[in-house]
Amino acid sequence: MKKKILKTLILLPIVFILVINVAIFLGPSLIVGHNNEFTVYDNNNEEFSYHYYGMGKYVSLDDISPYMLKSIIASEDQSFYSHHGFDYKRIVASIIDNIRNREIVAGGSTITQQVARTLYLDNKKTILRKVKEAILARKLEMSYSKDKILEAYLNCVYFGHNIYGIDEASYFFFEKKPSELTLAESALLTGIISAPSYYSPDVDEIQSTRKKEQVLRIMLKRKDITSSEYDSAISEEIKYSFIKKSEQNSNILYYFDAIKQTLNEKGLLNSSTSSFGIDIKSTIDLKITEKINKIIKNSNINEQENQISVVIMRPNSGDVLCLIGGVDYNNSQFNRATSSYRQTGSTIKPLLYYLALEAGLDTKTELISKQTTFKLENIGEYSPSNATNTYANGPITMVEAVALSDNIYATKTLLLIGSETLANSLKKFGIKNVIQNPTIGLGTNEMTPLQLASIYNAFSSEGKYFSPNIIKEARLKNGEIIYRSSNSYKFSLNKKYVLAVNFMLTSPFDQALSSYTNPSLINYQTKNTFAAKTGSTLSDSWVVGFNKEYTILVHVGNDENDELKNGSLAKELFVEIADSLMENKLDNFYKPDLELKPFKIQRNGKNSKTYYSIY
Repeated sequence: MKKKILKTLILLPIVFILVINVAIFLGPSLIVGHNNEFTVYDNNNEEFSYHYYGMGKYVSLDDISPYMLKSIIASEDQSFYSHHGFDYKRIVASIIDNIRNREIVAGGSTITQQVARTLYLDNKKTILRKVKEAILARKLEMSYSKDKILEAYLNCVYFGHNIYGIDEASYFFFEKKPSELTLAESALLTGIISAPSYYSPDVDEIQSTRKKEQVLRIMLKRKDITSSEYDSAISEEIKYSFIKKSEQNSNILYYFDAIKQTLNEKGLLNSSTSSFGIDIKSTIDLKITEKINKIIKNSNINEQENQISVVIMRPNSGDVLCLIGGVDYNNSQFNRATSSYRQTGSTIKPLLYYLALEAGLDTKTELISKQTTFKLENIGEYSPSNATNTYANGPITMVEAVALSDNIYATKTLLLIGSETLANSLKKFGIKNVIQNPTIGLGTNEMTPLQLASIYNAFSSEGKYFSPNIIKEARLKNGEIIYRSSNSYKFSLNKKYVLAVNFMLTSPFDQALSSYTNPSLINYQTKNTFAAKTGSTLSDSWVVGFNKEYTILVHVGNDENDELKNGSLAKELFVEIADSLMENKLDNFYKPDLELKPFKIQRNGKNSKTYYSIY
């Protein structure tokens, strides 16, 4: 019996070692990187890299202060460069300490084991987890150099405050790059690692200082530093910045959140991919976004009264060049551009009139604009009104109906083509929960600013509809491509009718069309030619416009659906954005289809711009 027990005791470690080695050999290759890092590149291949939880990126050992490297080794794993993943002496010492204190007071994990646990496992204290940790630690040691493992550790280690990695920690605590850290700062950061909730200076500066000094004494004893360096570090007055994420972040994070949302929706964001990090080629244009952010900041919008969304797309693609979901991400992270469903008001009318052209109406078609009560089957009486409660009390053309945003003309057009026609078209553009009734021609259906911008982008793309796209390509840090956009259009509208609508959408700027009311953008002229349409509800103000260069949407709204305090703000911002984007660029508008027939409208002795009829 004793021989069997002895034989079992001898065989168990051998079997265990064999299992570990087989697992190491058969296991997948490991990737080391910044835990949960997304490295994002704009459409000019300029990098802006954000940690999953905030700012920060993967940095190489060459970009980290030598003091930080020395302090980490001295404090966390003095045998790092000599062991093969495990420090057996340290493990035995920690077991003795834990038994002596009858609780876990010391750990025996090496830096390699900590990297394995942080990148690939959880923190559950189970035997199975420790076995997995041992296997992964050995795999790491076999796969990477010591310097690479140390580099990975410094990029994934936790510093409290949801901060992972030395880049983010350096900025948060000292507003410095990792390469700029002093000896005292390095020792302090190293001390935080052992217990962030206890040794962080903004939690307990006295304990943090004591821990820093302990790290410095260890370094001095190991002769990692000289006595003079030690004395200087002890006496150094550390200046803290405590740059919180809310202060780091800018409105660019609305775009970054949209990237994460897209990855989630496509099932590409999981524990495996996010842990290893993802390189993303995005469609954002950083220079454009910076311009728009400055315009918003300089407008001094009162966030208590108004919020804002801005979407800019590239015609003939689904590329979203700019996506801003609020006045200030620091104060509100809700992305209104992608997640706020609002009534579109009169901005839906270009689609209505396009469908009318398909049904046989023309841009020259005249309908009478006067106060009207419609008696509708299964509905009863319906009495729409114009925003100013003024009417032509006579015939107006479709062009004038666009310029003056006439609701009577729009309602009559909808009744002529059928509300089902517009409802089906909205569904084709991906709009869900479409309510089909006589009011949909006046924009009572809800959609997000991004959805509305993509509809207008079909007109700026001369009829081709592209789904909005913010990611060109996503690949894991090991080079594996997990997503690539095709950027091909989903369907197309009739180009001839689209061009007729595009020219018709220059009428809101046409001063010659002033009559019973003024064109909606007569006092908001852009320097270059744009097609545009305004829309408004009690709590929303929209302007969506485009030329061959850009599709631009500006929405100003109130989160509480209260009445807007400044109904002209969206128009002011649109003009400033349009002029800024077209600065030093030649006018780039459309050429009419050869089959279209030019005409002008004469009102009050003035000739309008040139518009185009179909029939």
